[in-house]
Amino acid sequence: MPRGKRLIVSSCPHHIVQRGHDKTAAFLCDEDDQHYLEVLIEAKNDLGVAVERCQLTGTGKFVDEIERRMGRRVENRGSGRPGK
Repeated sequence: MPRGKRLIVSSCPHHIVQRGHDKTAAFLCDEDDQHYLEVLIEAKNDLGVAVERCQLTGTGKFVDEIERRMGRRVENRGSGRPGK
């Protein structure tokens, strides 16, 4: 079943994420990343939109670490024990 159309609101920022299949890397080498960036810049210029780009590598590990630390803080506050 196809997904519904995306809601696009002009002058409203949109968060777009490019992911690889089954949590694999979307770009396998620097050349892939550079080509994607070139296509993105070309599309940005053609469409007249502003684009901010932030590439996160190892995002899953980063998110896991944040969740682990936040869980520990909540646990420590609930028990009254000191900790990070």
